[in-house]
Amino acid sequence: MATTGTPDENWTPDGLAGHLREASLARVVSRADGDGLAAAAILGRALAARNIPRHLSLSPTVADATTRLSESSTAVTLGFPVGEHVCDAEAAALCAYAVARELGTDPDPGLAIAGAVAADIEPHGPALDAARERGLTNRAGLAIPTTDPAVGLAHTGLVHADFSGSVEAASDFLAPLDLPAELEADANERLASAVALAATDTARPDRATRAIEAAIAPRSSPTDFETVEGYADVLNASAAMAPGRALAALLGTPELATLRTLWEQYGTALHRAVDDLAPSAGPVAMGTVEAIPPRDVARLGRDFQVDADRLYVAGPGAITLATSEVDARERLEIEFPSEAITGTDRLATVQTETDLETVLTEVEPTR
Repeated sequence: MATTGTPDENWTPDGLAGHLREASLARVVSRADGDGLAAAAILGRALAARNIPRHLSLSPTVADATTRLSESSTAVTLGFPVGEHVCDAEAAALCAYAVARELGTDPDPGLAIAGAVAADIEPHGPALDAARERGLTNRAGLAIPTTDPAVGLAHTGLVHADFSGSVEAASDFLAPLDLPAELEADANERLASAVALAATDTARPDRATRAIEAAIAPRSSPTDFETVEGYADVLNASAAMAPGRALAALLGTPELATLRTLWEQYGTALHRAVDDLAPSAGPVAMGTVEAIPPRDVARLGRDFQVDADRLYVAGPGAITLATSEVDARERLEIEFPSEAITGTDRLATVQTETDLETVLTEVEPTR
């Protein structure tokens, strides 16, 4: 049975590659988010190229990953600090890229750097160098995965405004801009400026202004998706919507249409949930979502929709807290052990079936 590891040579890309070369069956357990999805796909492709039998899976929690690891002694974890053979770098996708190279394959650098961006990690190292060689450049415009700005604005998970969630509403927003069919630098700059103005016209423009930076001035992607940041958005959405289906779509001959469909479905559900968040007169707001995980609802709600300093969103088996201050994890730790909490000090999630009102009674007794 795999146990929590300690740093050793197996944690380096060459050590992990050596471990996998000897496997009769390689079990890869990756975190179920955009970065983990990219990492599993990169390593899965490399194992297939080397004809190494493999079993790939995505896990939402450390506990689930630990259970899966117990089923095999030849296992690698991506994005989880558990197991004897851990690829627990800042970005799992960048680590998987390095392991795939050590296996003697030619992994996709565009997928690797998109995975890093999905994890809020600035791309670096060999994957970034390879992506630049394949055409990665900075450009003006929106961080969307498609050349159609209406579709991009309607479904992007990076910004929320009146045009979000509806291609028709996005088209109406774009009409006065009179954009050409082929967007050149000037048109992209006008588009980005218009979106930034619309998205920051909120009760808390300071938060919206900070958040909108992720949605503009992207990098062109050396893949079939338009931008690196847009590809990262697709990975995060696909992992949240249907992780197993998304992973299958990235293996073998990538089925990009499947990923785009998942991204559109997720974007529609996400923006509907953000629109449904009720305003709050005090420092604490709360909401509930049923169809999708709560993380992105809380993030967009905090940045673009609600005025409260702290937004709690309950979803299927999880609660996410999005805060203006850097105290999200600290507050959840009042009720839950730190090891059960994932995310950052401004956006933290705990996997729990506990009722949100019960949690708020402990965490926000004076709300």
